[in-house]
Amino acid sequence: MSASNSASNSYSNSTSPFYAPVEAAEETEGAEGEGTNSPTAKSWRNELLDSFHSLAGSPRELYLCFLLKTFESYNYFALSQILVIYLHTEYGLSDVVAGTVYGTWGLSITLWGLSTAFLNDKMGVRRSLIIGCTVSAVSSLMIATTTSLDLLYANLFFLLPLGNSMGMPMLTIAIKRYTNTKNRGFAFGLFYSCMNIGALISGVVVDLFNVYLGWPKDAAFTANRGVILTTTLLYCCSMVITYG
Repeated sequence: MSASNSASNSYSNSTSPFYAPVEAAEETEGAEGEGTNSPTAKSWRNELLDSFHSLAGSPRELYLCFLLKTFESYNYFALSQILVIYLHTEYGLSDVVAGTVYGTWGLSITLWGLSTAFLNDKMGVRRSLIIGCTVSAVSSLMIATTTSLDLLYANLFFLLPLGNSMGMPMLTIAIKRYTNTKNRGFAFGLFYSCMNIGALISGVVVDLFNVYLGWPKDAAFTANRGVILTTTLLYCCSMVITYG
């Protein structure tokens, strides 16, 4: 029995962390402390600052691309949030039909993006952006003001997706052009963060127009038409920024 207890105590002392020698624990803590304070183990804050510093000296066009991405994201998500309700309240479409139109609109963006890729390559970044923003501005203005369902469909399935496909996808090429191997990864991360910022702002604006501004329910120019008109304004801003 004593031999068994002795063996058990010996096993516990050698394998359990609760029986680890105090000296070993202190050595482990010391090693961890050295690793945390070593120059190679920077804090996330310092790494973030270094990433922003890596963009120093970048051309102004890079920062304009971030701004244009924010505008583009706002325009897409603003229309995406209200489209089904807009079709239902403005044109009397059922939920099923409105949902089908919404899905077809999304499909049209993909199809036109594939169809216009070769045109974008030939025209280049700046020309494609100018044409795309111009077409999108005209199309969104017609969507905001028309009462014709046929004209609305023509814009949702043709003009607006065409403008979006010719313009904003070229921003990814611009990001690659205006960065280098050192800061390109962070620049693309910031680029997609701008997409999230635009989406966030769009939700605030939709609520502002529909809830907080007290827009008359029986007004001829409804709150959702006002939201769409803000996308027209930003498409125009994008066009001016790119042209300048």
